[in-house]
Amino acid sequence: MDDRDFLLRELHRFVKENGRNPGYNDLRNYNGYPSNSAYTRTFGSVRKGLITAGLLREDGESEEFLLSEIERFKEENKRLPTHVEMCTKKGYPTHHAYERVFGSWKNALIAGGYVLEHDNTEEYLIRVLRKYNEENGRYPMQRDMTIYNGYPSIHCFLETFGSWSNALKAADMDRMDQDFFKPENMNLRKWYIIGYIIADGWVNKNYIRISTVEKDKDNLYAMNDYIEKENNMIPRKKYVFEKRNLYFKDKVYKAQPVYQIQFHNKYWIKDLMLYGIVENKTHISYIPLDYLKTPEEEAAIMRGIFDGDGSISVDVNHWIDGKTTTHHPIFKLTGSKKLCEDYAFLLEKNCGVKPNILPERSVFQIRTSGIPNCTKIFNFLYGHENFFIQRKKERLVKLLNGVYTPEGDNY
Repeated sequence: MDDRDFLLRELHRFVKENGRNPGYNDLRNYNGYPSNSAYTRTFGSVRKGLITAGLLREDGESEEFLLSEIERFKEENKRLPTHVEMCTKKGYPTHHAYERVFGSWKNALIAGGYVLEHDNTEEYLIRVLRKYNEENGRYPMQRDMTIYNGYPSIHCFLETFGSWSNALKAADMDRMDQDFFKPENMNLRKWYIIGYIIADGWVNKNYIRISTVEKDKDNLYAMNDYIEKENNMIPRKKYVFEKRNLYFKDKVYKAQPVYQIQFHNKYWIKDLMLYGIVENKTHISYIPLDYLKTPEEEAAIMRGIFDGDGSISVDVNHWIDGKTTTHHPIFKLTGSKKLCEDYAFLLEKNCGVKPNILPERSVFQIRTSGIPNCTKIFNFLYGHENFFIQRKKERLVKLLNGVYTPEGDNY
């Protein structure tokens, strides 16, 4: 026979050493305590042994007590518990106690008024999704729908709608607007993004990728924030890749990190094809002239292309009276032959500027220079509010206003 007094003393020792009541699995010989089977033989169960030792209330499975323990957890943790958090190791009744008394953990929460009994009806679940969107400024994710966040569990949505995607559709809350880049939904900001992707983006059948260097990351993130906001997306990961330095003739050319954003949407990728944005587009890219309806739309896509693959160089070979050096801007843009021809066509159409198109290694380049021509181009490209790369605009403004100095150049 097991010694009752010894077993009870061991329970008190466990509490003293661990600051809590023991659970069934805590009572093992190899842990230095009597086994749980000893308590079962002597008292009928570990729980009855704890009651006998005065360590557990005899009414520990009354509805009132169990609900009070949920409320205690809520007050201590500022949220509702999950069923696995209700355990003797943490000083609470086990979830098995709630299942014995209430039939299930969910029924216990319903009895306590924490969850509505009708929380698996379509009407109610749709209201929950829309309320979450209003309170948090974004669409909910599966991980947001938990009882301890104060919402029905994700299982309620899956049982009712069949899938999380169907639940969002029922609430008119599809995660990403599938028609975001369709021609009829385009605006000036989207045309800028299209231009930037034409120049410096990368697309395959799975995703859209846009990259830039560190000094232009603010513009990249502005585009990313706009796309996320328009599609009620949660902030996503932004990638930074470190490149290896280039060593040539005892010189080290330090590589800049590359900043990158990505989007996965097959509908967007399909619509981008309408604008000539496909895999391996370097030598076949063009401006989708047929889709541009206004001069502002033409300016927006041209600004995006310029920010992606254009530059402002400084011509210092101008002399006044053979003494004073002046700085003149040179507007350049690199791309496929067709892209350069389309860009030149729009410059002549909207600015009256006819640039040169010259071969540049394996591609082509547009070039035009001088303050008069570049002023016309600047006024056209920057005549509306949109995204822009700060350093390119600043250099051009300084050159056009005659205040450019190499020392103050942040290009």
